[in-house]
Amino acid sequence: MTTDPSESKPVTQRWLPQTSLRFYVGLIAVCAVGMYTFRAAIVGDQLWAKCTAVVLATGIGCFVAYLLLFLLADLFSTAASPLASLNRAGNAGGPVSDVDQAQDTDVAAGGSQGDSWEP
Repeated sequence: MTTDPSESKPVTQRWLPQTSLRFYVGLIAVCAVGMYTFRAAIVGDQLWAKCTAVVLATGIGCFVAYLLLFLLADLFSTAASPLASLNRAGNAGGPVSDVDQAQDTDVAAGGSQGDSWEP
């Protein structure tokens, strides 16, 4: 029984990245060294561990601050998007018709804003 290539299912994109076991072993080893450094800085009296812990904590703190600021900006962007769509539609204070827009342009160019508008 042979299968026709046109009958095969389409390849779908995987949701999670494909990582190897070697990557996870390396990641765990790096985390273990970092935790040992923090433990030596807190419990022991080793200057190298304290300096390394300060550098690591500063880097992690900067990354977390960047992450929080990005999430805050995304929150404000999501909250303000309905207001932006209202402004684009002309419902939030912009010129309502072409006549109003022409009058605004004429006034900005130095013309008068009286009732005697002529095209």
